[in-house]
Amino acid sequence: MSHAYFAIAFAYAMFSLGIAALEIRRIRATGPDAITVFVVIFMLQCCLPGVGIYASLPLADSTDPTGNYVFDYIFSQVHVTAALLVLALTIWFAAFVYIGAFVGRSLLRRLYPQSTAAAAFRIEGVGYRLVIIILGGLTLALVSFYLMGDDMVERYANLIRLRAYSDEVERTGLNAYATQLTQTWAWLSIPAIFVLYTGRKRGLVLYIFIIISALFALLGTSRRAIFIPIVLSYLSVLLYDGKWRIRLIVGLAIPILAWVVFGKEIFTTITFGGEIEEVAGRYESTASAVLRGSSEEGITIVESLGTITFLDDRLRLGVDHLLSIAQRFPHRQLGVEYPKRMVRISTDTFAGPDAQDVPPGLLGQMWLDFRVLGPVIWGLLIGMQLSAAQFLFERCERSLQSSALVALLVFLIALPTNTGSYDFTFSVDVIATLVGLAVSFRVRRVGVAS
Repeated sequence: MSHAYFAIAFAYAMFSLGIAALEIRRIRATGPDAITVFVVIFMLQCCLPGVGIYASLPLADSTDPTGNYVFDYIFSQVHVTAALLVLALTIWFAAFVYIGAFVGRSLLRRLYPQSTAAAAFRIEGVGYRLVIIILGGLTLALVSFYLMGDDMVERYANLIRLRAYSDEVERTGLNAYATQLTQTWAWLSIPAIFVLYTGRKRGLVLYIFIIISALFALLGTSRRAIFIPIVLSYLSVLLYDGKWRIRLIVGLAIPILAWVVFGKEIFTTITFGGEIEEVAGRYESTASAVLRGSSEEGITIVESLGTITFLDDRLRLGVDHLLSIAQRFPHRQLGVEYPKRMVRISTDTFAGPDAQDVPPGLLGQMWLDFRVLGPVIWGLLIGMQLSAAQFLFERCERSLQSSALVALLVFLIALPTNTGSYDFTFSVDVIATLVGLAVSFRVRRVGVAS
């Protein structure tokens, strides 16, 4: 059995190298684009973690491999057939993302041909609007934070408990919205920094906003809240100048991986007490640490394994995504009850009815939706969305501002690759992010386009 998992890890490694070679060849003449940004996110969540998961799974303690109840429950029941199916769905999905992007770009170019090679538009951020939006968000976050306790340690501990839905902290309208929207302000602060950096009056305000961005990351009280702004910043600069900065990536890889592996334990220690030395001894072996870190980064793979293993029932036919949209409307006030969403079904199965949402994973959801046609439909739809982002990027002057905007838009398009559910795309923080971008960025015509 272990040889089979090692072979699957090798297959993920070869697929990762293959898709990297394909992407490098595709962008050789034009440089990185919106599709490249998606490919990087996809590889970080769905390809590279597969190598770590299946290479370390046979070597980790079989009774408690990661220390995470959901992961361990899924790994205790996983079989090679499910692992191979998830791998096949991953490859199939990637292929149709490329096909969808190619078809979408071809259609858009035919519908809106460009008569000159020069860029037709310029994307500009309105600095003062971004400053007002983010300072308003900071005020909301800090007021909520101040009311959470009597000192800084208690407040931060209660903030972590609030995000973990602990009964020890009262959940009010203020702290609930402030906590959820912290992610919005953190995301918007990245393009804001680039807008201020390229503006005429950069200086003290720019440095203040860098500090504010770091503060939002800390108030996010999660590894994701710190990791995402770093990735968005890197992808924005990559889109602008096309330089991969391999040395920087290698230099940051070790601290980032350590944060992924031990970050949750650090937050737990701050919240519930304990010695920080206990964090270092959290795992029984290096294999367990690698498995836990790879599973956290590739959570969509683990959840997809669980979905295919435990929830292989009737076809969903995309109904869950319609429910994701519909639940944003005040249906309960009208006496309307929707069917149970797949996110709650998967949560009940993996962790119990009282647990926080445990989504079905990208590959698991597409399997539930349409079986082998799932990657075809999902891939084409996401590819079409990417083609629209790429079409915008092609028609605009390449600048740090346009690159930051497009990187954030592609990140939002890629959100379902982490969960398989649009519940988290049609959420308050994402909607607020899109409104913030619409208000604070403008597109100006600078060339001639027919």
